[in-house]
Amino acid sequence: MALYKAEPIELTVRLREWVQETGQYQKDVAKDLGITVEHMSRIMNGRLNVTTDIIGRFALCYGFATARDVFGVG
Repeated sequence: MALYKAEPIELTVRLREWVQETGQYQKDVAKDLGITVEHMSRIMNGRLNVTTDIIGRFALCYGFATARDVFGVG
């Protein structure tokens, strides 16, 4: 599985856009990913990078096709 070479901030923007477009709440996504709301907030505000761990958790929760669409994994 290859990861699209994107800047960390680009991955954050993609995640933020997905959350907004799907009408998700940050707290619900954080719960699904098994991270704290504070951690999710830091990612969404660009203070923390989207890591491969977060991408993996996202893929397991929301599906690999969605992860590919959001993060360019595939």
